[in-house]
Amino acid sequence: MNTGVTMDYGISPFYVESDLINPFAGGLAGRGYDHEWQFPHSCNNYGFPKPISGCECNHRIPGNSSSIDAQANPAHLLEIYHGSRDVLQTSNSWTGLIKSDVSFSFSGNRLNDGVNVFIIDNESNSSYSQPHFDYLVGNYGRNLNDQGLPYEFFAPIHSNATTFRITAKI
Repeated sequence: MNTGVTMDYGISPFYVESDLINPFAGGLAGRGYDHEWQFPHSCNNYGFPKPISGCECNHRIPGNSSSIDAQANPAHLLEIYHGSRDVLQTSNSWTGLIKSDVSFSFSGNRLNDGVNVFIIDNESNSSYSQPHFDYLVGNYGRNLNDQGLPYEFFAPIHSNATTFRITAKI
């Protein structure tokens, strides 16, 4: 009989957000922008761990039309950048009022210790395209830096033996 407990050890999610351009001062803005809106969005990361193995981002944008009566299913085309408009991370196109989910990844060494700006441009040819911003979540991995020093782990379970198994992709 195995009485072991499996834990994801050392995972510490956090959420900090600062909308650089958001007239409604909320995380779900996007209403009121015309089809040429630009939506820089930043996430402040304090004490960023180094080295970082990579960053994967998930993004959701619900479709919308500036006039449902005139055009209920506009074509949308978004371009997503990190840091500046020098390097396109991904583009996403869809039609209608449905939500669109997109994932993209990039090297972790491109993340800043401090402010990371994601720029989302609506490049649709449809003047009715007016998607809403829902969320953008970034996940990054931290490499364990072994410098010949012992690791100290503190188990949250008292009076039980704890075994750690450290795995890595090489």
